[in-house]
Amino acid sequence: MTEQPQPQLVSVDPVALRALGSHVLRTELPGWTDLDGDPGAALLTVCAEMAARLAGQINELPDLLRVYCAGQLTPYTAPDPAPTVDLAFETTDPVTTALMVPAGTQVSTQAAGVANRVIFTTAEDAAPQPASLVQLLGPGSTETPFTFYATSASHIFLGSVLETGWDAGGPRIVLGLPPLTGRQLLRVELTWEVAAPSLDWELWTGDAWCACRIVGVTAPGPGRQVFTLALPSAGVAREMRTQAGVTHADTCLGMRQAAPGAGSWLASAHVSGIGAVVRADQGVRVYDEALGTGTGTPGQRFPTARPITGGPDAGAHMVLSQGPGAPALAWTQVTSFADSTAADRHFAIDAAGGAVVFGPSVTVDGTPRQYGAIPPSGAALSIVEYRTGGGPSTPVPGPGTIRQLPTGLPFPGTVRNLDAPVTALPTASHAPLALEFPDRVITRADVEREAVRDEGIARAEVTVTVHDKPISPYLRPARYQSPPVPAQSATAQIELTLAATTRFADLPDLPAGSLMTTKDSGVPFRLDEAPVFARPATVAGTKGVGPWSAPGPAAPGDVCDSFTLTCSQSLPPLSGLVIELLGTDGNAWKMPKGTLWGTGPIGGTTLTPAAGAPAGQLRFITDQKTSAPVSEIHAIITGGKPLICPASALVSPTTVTVGATQIGPAADSALTLGTTTTAADQIFPFKSPVVGTPPSVLVGTGTDFTPWPAVGSFTDSGPDQRAVVVDVPAQQVAFSPEAGGTSDRHGALPAAGSTVKLTAYTTTLGAGGNLSDRPLTLPAPMSSSTAVTAQLRDASGGEDGTPAVRQPVPLTVANTVYIDVVPALSADAPLTYAALSLSDELLSALAERIEALAPPGVVIHPGPPPYQGVAITTTVRAQPTADPDTVRAAVEAAVAGSLHPLTGGPEGTGRPAGTPVVLSDLFRVVSDVPEVAEVVGITGEPTDPATGTSTGSDVVSSRITVRERALVLLTSCQVTVV
Repeated sequence: MTEQPQPQLVSVDPVALRALGSHVLRTELPGWTDLDGDPGAALLTVCAEMAARLAGQINELPDLLRVYCAGQLTPYTAPDPAPTVDLAFETTDPVTTALMVPAGTQVSTQAAGVANRVIFTTAEDAAPQPASLVQLLGPGSTETPFTFYATSASHIFLGSVLETGWDAGGPRIVLGLPPLTGRQLLRVELTWEVAAPSLDWELWTGDAWCACRIVGVTAPGPGRQVFTLALPSAGVAREMRTQAGVTHADTCLGMRQAAPGAGSWLASAHVSGIGAVVRADQGVRVYDEALGTGTGTPGQRFPTARPITGGPDAGAHMVLSQGPGAPALAWTQVTSFADSTAADRHFAIDAAGGAVVFGPSVTVDGTPRQYGAIPPSGAALSIVEYRTGGGPSTPVPGPGTIRQLPTGLPFPGTVRNLDAPVTALPTASHAPLALEFPDRVITRADVEREAVRDEGIARAEVTVTVHDKPISPYLRPARYQSPPVPAQSATAQIELTLAATTRFADLPDLPAGSLMTTKDSGVPFRLDEAPVFARPATVAGTKGVGPWSAPGPAAPGDVCDSFTLTCSQSLPPLSGLVIELLGTDGNAWKMPKGTLWGTGPIGGTTLTPAAGAPAGQLRFITDQKTSAPVSEIHAIITGGKPLICPASALVSPTTVTVGATQIGPAADSALTLGTTTTAADQIFPFKSPVVGTPPSVLVGTGTDFTPWPAVGSFTDSGPDQRAVVVDVPAQQVAFSPEAGGTSDRHGALPAAGSTVKLTAYTTTLGAGGNLSDRPLTLPAPMSSSTAVTAQLRDASGGEDGTPAVRQPVPLTVANTVYIDVVPALSADAPLTYAALSLSDELLSALAERIEALAPPGVVIHPGPPPYQGVAITTTVRAQPTADPDTVRAAVEAAVAGSLHPLTGGPEGTGRPAGTPVVLSDLFRVVSDVPEVAEVVGITGEPTDPATGTSTGSDVVSSRITVRERALVLLTSCQVTVV
């Protein structure tokens, strides 16, 4: 709902007004003495009092305006729901072809024109269908639960002796029927060889057996039964294992004995369809009723010819026509105009006034606002359809009294109602508070009474916090006035170039995710993938071209005329090529200078062994560039000099290019956010945007820092509980807010002068990462190596983000309503902290119910109250004849009963919240135990309610202070009997 603007109230005090008037008079008339007996002073006092009262009346004007607005926007009471009933349409003869009784058919108790005639209208189509017996399945064994019988077979036993069956419900005879839809009416005729048993009927719905209603049963002869059954819904096909294999039934109708007995033998069965059952609502439909002509003004109201009944599904549809030939516009029914805008074609039904109502115009602070569209002047309005009739004043017929079919309905049979019509609860029971208190505000008692309507809640206590400033948005779940715009990281290409003398085996790994930084400014870039340098190549040598070798393949180490290197993975288009050749003995071996190397993309070029090649290898480098991938490299003789076939080879481009993203750890300077003060609601913005996992928060001084737990909101945080909200969307950290400027603080306040730090996190520079070409520093251990050099190519695409703006909580007369809830406990349940926990579902449902009654801007916070643990120690002297164990148990029960949150306290309705534990009161409670002769002493100590451990406070003998709203939970009671 749109929040209404808050009025600016005038704070006026008569004493302050008189003092102001005295000051003005002394300024204007320096000789005025302002004596008590001076008539001028008395007149000034009277004027100040009159001005204060006038200001008070002015302050009431916004409230009067709000009451008027609420009256204009109030939800309209829905029409009372119409009584409903199940109607059975039954044919005279078995159905042989599908029939149809359409929805909207009107049946009644009397013929037309008869007094006190009550009409019901079907809400759905009734479609009687043919039915027949397709197969019979009798109880079988455990391995094959059913036995298949032909439909004409006899001698099927049904009894309670066998314990097999479809499920744990016992044995059944299953009648397989053709596919049926809807709630069909069946006639089942059975013949038994012995006395007919009492039967229950069920339909398989796919998950379980569902009971069928026996509408009627007759016994036309010995051993014969005729059942009229109403199926609950359409059946579901089922496969069943029998001795003969697997059989299939589309609709499975099961019968079994209603009570244990000797059983009987089924001789024959016959099934036929005789009708259908549908729901009908009391009342009739009115169609195309003209309402009148629009005036073009807000709040138009048009009475209907007949009252609208039937609840929210009354089916009212509005159509507006703006003239002949103009298209009709559909309007939507709502229960309130509170969320309607001036463009929404909405209308409401005023059931009590019998009228159709359109949206009002409300003026606040001189600005009119229209709620719902206005029907224009001259537009013809009409209701397409609505339901009328029925209601509490109409006589409700009993079972079997609705039997009159409409004239002209082509249905060969009769109709009857199976039960008396059922009327749903009136609308008043659905929204008791809204209807019980329509003309006044909802009070604390109202909210508490609404809360305990839930059977899971035994006690509810409401605390309304009145604020002198808007409360912190961190006192409720995260809501944002504007969403965050995340920073975008720049992307770039990084070129890695191999040094001429680098051995591939000596290159360290450079996995994906490795960080490189620019040498000039230290900006980090993270590799998106691992660079691939050396690619192995297979060697195939050939002999027989020159005079020094015989034809054939060359083995490693042989003199050859040529050899070919085939790369296991194609090289990308090259800007240079590095080749490493390894001999058979691992030692350096000679390759004559001037050897010609060639391949398709490379073309012919002469490669010279590089100076300083590693031992055992011959290394060649070329700066030949290619525009296509390279997969093979060939070596052939030149100048009549022989080649030596190498044992293996590694091939790599001289330059490898990989993608990178400007992202990395936040700088150390960005981890320190600032220094705390003594104020509440301290906010520390991030110095760099957080990307990925949020950091943890550390608070401390020097080298002594303590982690503070992160919470989603401070709603459940006590004033001494360390808690912090790490608000990543808003890019900030929040500490210890106060509820609207009151002393009700949530979360502990860090010691003033403490440093707030973040643990390491990942960040991005956004637009600051858009850098031009520059050298990079490799990560360790490659940073000190000269084997590879890295160069950043143009980085682009980086954009700065915008933090989200946390939605503020608007200031209202009461900003926060705390509903402290205690769950219902069984009488024998132990009273522990765990037993007092509340489910999220229960609290969410309660919040939803109360928020529907609350004005805009009020924060509803249901939850458990704060609990104050208490440990009591007492020493008593027992009566001479009393058993010590009995005395001890009686004292413990008396103390626990006095402090119990549901049954304790002076009224026995629960100990009041926030009430201190006065030990003299407990002294009297223990003294009243009949078995106690004397109370020697009693002390108490505050404890943690969850663990029962001491909070470190001193043991007291007078009283234990309990914080506001807190309930006492007895964690231990030690009784010494002397």
